[in-house]
Order: sequence, then structure tokens, then C-alpha cells
Amino acid sequence: MAYWTQLDDDNKVLQVTIGDDNEADKGYSWLIDNIGGRWVETVADNFAGIGWTYLEGQGFYSPSPYPSWVLDGLIWKAPIDKPEGDFSWDETLLNWVKATVLNNGD
Repeated sequence: MAYWTQLDDDNKVLQVTIGDDNEADKGYSWLIDNIGGRWVETVADNFAGIGWTYLEGQGFYSPSPYPSWVLDGLIWKAPIDKPEGDFSWDETLLNWVKATVLNNGD
């Protein structure tokens, strides 16, 4: 089974579809002839979703989880390394904060 992603002019994924492995080109010609646009094959180790971006020759990356995070290859990284333990990112503080357990009244 082949998975294809349609890209817009900014390399953003518009849709993902399945191609036909019975065709020599895995359905690529059918997509071009019937839907048009620009299509790139998606592979299992770098699957794409709608709104993701294609980086030519490298693969797909997701939208940034936070404005302060930076792209490292195809992975978004916080500007500060995550400490050991149960922490979550706080975009207001631009830092990791210790996760707290809420008491449900027990």
C-alpha cells in the first residue's frame, strides 16, 4: 500500500490518500490525472498529516507545538532541555514546570 500526500505551494500537506499497489507507479498517475496538484509519497517511518510541512529530501514535520520551539531536523525542540521527571512545557514562562497531581477530594 502506498500513501500519497498532496502539497500546496508552501509544501503544506492538504490531504493524504492511499495509492494502488497494483499499479506500477502506485497510483501516482491516477492522482495527477484525476485530482492534479503536487503529490509526494509518504513512508511509514515519516508519515504525514494534514497541516504538516514537507522538507524536500528529508521528510515531513508537524506544526510547531509552541511558538518558542525550534525545528531540529524534523523534530520540534523546546529552547530548554526537559529535566528528568514529570514536567510539562509552560509557554508563558518559557520553561518546564513540574507536573502537579490534583487531589480529587479523597
